[in-house]
This record gives sequence, structure tokens and C-alpha cells, in this order.
Amino acid sequence: MTHDNGFDDRPDPDLGSTELDPSDAVAELTATEPRTADASRTDGEPRTDSAVPAEPQLSVDLDAIAADLADVEVALARLANGTYWTDEVTGAPLPDELLEATPIARRLPEA
Repeated sequence: MTHDNGFDDRPDPDLGSTELDPSDAVAELTATEPRTADASRTDGEPRTDSAVPAEPQLSVDLDAIAADLADVEVALARLANGTYWTDEVTGAPLPDELLEATPIARRLPEA
């Protein structure tokens, strides 16, 4: 069953071509002002577009993360071979309080 809505799909000769030219779209996009969520229009009216706010940039220190991971791996290896509770240079016992505060400790603190 078909319905006649009074419209046809033929192009209107008065409107010209209905095909989009990609270069026109690029020119239109680059000519518009950047969209932000809180920007106002020049005429004082708030914007009604649904611009997505930019995500905050995260600062990640990969070297620090790698160093922390290396310290954890050393601590696990020391635990596996039974030397976790001793100073790795002198062999003196590491206090439980030190290991509780700093589980990756390998030496007694210098006095």
C-alpha cells in the first residue's frame, strides 16, 4: 500500500543541483567558529548546539610508573627468595613498621 504525500522525489529545476560538493562542506566547516559548550553567540544569545566539551588532558609520568613497577618486582622477588625482611646490603632485619609504611623498602633508613 502506498500513500501519496503530495511530494515527489524529482529535483526542482529552480533549486539547481541537489548533490553536495565535498569541497563546499570543507570550506563551510573551516569558516565556522569553534564550538564549545559554554561559548555565547556574538548577538548575546546562548548557543543551542550540542558541542562536546574537551576532555581534560591527563599528565602521566611513564618513567615514574616504570620505576614503581620495578620496585614492586624487586620486592616480590625478595619475598620469593626469603630476603624481603632484611636490608639488602647489610643483612640487618628491616622493622615491621618500616615495611608497613614502605612495602618496597630495601634498606634501613640512614640515621
